[in-house]
Amino acid sequence: MRKFGFYLIWLSLAVGLTLVSFYYKPTTGAMMAEVRSNVTTISYEKPIRVKNIHVVPGQEIKKGDLLVELIQSKIDLDLQQKTNDIQSIQLELEANQSEYQGKINLLNLETEGKVSRLQSELLEEKTALGIENEQKKKFSEVLNIPESGVDTVRLLKLKSLENEIKQLQIFQSKETIQMRARKINREQLLNSQLDILEQELKVLQNESVSLNKYADSGGVIGNVFAEKDELIPPYGKILSVYELNPTLIVAYLNEREVQKITPGTPVLVESQSRGIKIQGSIKELGSRVTKYPETLNNGSLLRYGQEIFITIPPENDFLNGEKVLVYFE
Repeated sequence: MRKFGFYLIWLSLAVGLTLVSFYYKPTTGAMMAEVRSNVTTISYEKPIRVKNIHVVPGQEIKKGDLLVELIQSKIDLDLQQKTNDIQSIQLELEANQSEYQGKINLLNLETEGKVSRLQSELLEEKTALGIENEQKKKFSEVLNIPESGVDTVRLLKLKSLENEIKQLQIFQSKETIQMRARKINREQLLNSQLDILEQELKVLQNESVSLNKYADSGGVIGNVFAEKDELIPPYGKILSVYELNPTLIVAYLNEREVQKITPGTPVLVESQSRGIKIQGSIKELGSRVTKYPETLNNGSLLRYGQEIFITIPPENDFLNGEKVLVYFE
C-alpha cells in the first residue's frame, strides 16, 4: 500500500512537471517588447485652413466617419476659373456653329437669288428666240424664200447665261465645302481645349473632395493638433488616429542575434503582467540599432538593441503600451 502511494506521488509530480514545461517559457530567451497601435496622422500636402473639426481626443470612430473639413482657397479659385473657361469654350462652340449656319444660309440665299434672276433672263431669251424663229419661218413660207440664219448673238447670250448659272452653282458648292472645313477645324481645336479643361476640372474636384477627411477604418482619436480656422502649413499635422485594437509589437534584440531572424518567423507574444498570449509573426527588421524606450529600460543602465517589428491579429486583448515578452516558436 505504501509503495502504491509512493508511485502515485511520483506520477503526479511527473505530470505536473510536464504541464509546467509545456506552458512555461523562460524569460531569458525572450525579447523585451512593447505593444503599439498603428497611428495614422491626418495632414495635407498643401497649405490649408481648418473649416471644422468633428472629433475630440479619445473619441472612438468607425469607418466612414467625417473627421475634419478643410479649405484650400487656391483650389476654390482654380475651380471657379476652370468652370468659367469651360463655359467660355462651350459658348465659342455654339457661336462657331451659329456662324457657320448663318454663312451657309446667306450663301444659299445670295446664290439662289442670282440663279433665279439668271434663269428668268434665260427663259426670256429662249422665249424671244422661239418667237423670232417662228416669225422667220412664216416669213420664209409667205415669200417662198429660204429661212434666214440663226441669231448668233442671241445664242451666245443664252450660252453665257447658262455658263454663269453653272459657275454660280460651282462657287456655291466650293464655298460650302470650305466653310464646313473651317467650321470643323475650329470645332476640333475648341473640343481639344475643352477636353483638357474638363480633365483639369475633374482633378481639382477630386482634390476638393479630398479636403474632407473620413476615417478609413475604426479607431480612436489620439491627438488633435489643429483648431478651427487655423492655417496649416504643407504636411502639418491636423490629428492622429490610433487603431482600435493594437496589431504592432516592437521588440528589441541584441544586434548579434538579429542574423537568426527573418521576416515571417512565427513568435509567441505574452503579457508580462497579465499572462495573456497570442501568436504573431516577424513583419520586418528595423534598419538601425536604437536605445530601448524608457518603459523597457529597467534600472539606470542604458540598453541598446535593433528594433524588430511583429504583427499580431486585431482580435486581441492587449493594451497600447503594454509590456510583453516575445518568444521564438
